[in-house]
Amino acid sequence: MQERFKKIDVLRGILIILVVVAHYNRSFPHDLIFLFHMPLFFMLSGYLFNRKAIGDYKQYLKRKASSLLLPYSVYLLLDVAFIQRNYNFGFLLRAVWGGRGF
Repeated sequence: MQERFKKIDVLRGILIILVVVAHYNRSFPHDLIFLFHMPLFFMLSGYLFNRKAIGDYKQYLKRKASSLLLPYSVYLLLDVAFIQRNYNFGFLLRAVWGGRGF
């Protein structure tokens, strides 16, 4: 079993609380929290990334694509087709790109 970093776990817990606060309150703290919370999550993930546990990179990328991209693509297709019902090319491009544009 791999050793856990307690300081990083505490920081991640604080970030999760800040995300909940930012989604609940759409005033000044919302914009401030959204400036740093996802980049900090990505930095922490990169710091904790274990290259030795990956093994074969091609297999790793295939697993990630099937576990992340496939469900996202199905969700996106269903959302655009049945909920948004907007088939404008610009809208579809923003939907594939994701983020606040969607």
